Amino acid sequence: QPNRVYTNSVAKGATAWTTLSGFLMRVGQMQLLRQQIAHELTASAKYDSKYLFYALKTFNDTLLQDVQQVYTNTNSQQNEYPESINELLYELGPLLESVGMNDVFQRVYISAQNHFLLI
Repeated sequence: QPNRVYTNSVAKGATAWTTLSGFLMRVGQMQLLRQQIAHELTASAKYDSKYLFYALKTFNDTLLQDVQQVYTNTNSQQNEYPESINELLYELGPLLESVGMNDVFQRVYISAQNHFLLI
């Protein structure tokens, strides 16, 4: 009797697995493509404008150290960093993306449209 239940379940899930695996493979390919583009941007920025690239890298490193210092400092109230650092982080993000200094695997992409009707 368990064989009947398992074979029925596997047969019903087989079509869903093929569809799901196709979607997952497309997402994986897009992520690998984004990573390759980021590496190309980094190599191009290092070659074409190395001073700008390393200035952005140094600025990013020091800004991250400031943020870490705020969170490791026990004297700060509720571990909040100043608003000026928040504005700098907001403005620095697109610059880092333009030279490929971003982690494409950590980025989350969402859609504003509801593609799936959940009942």
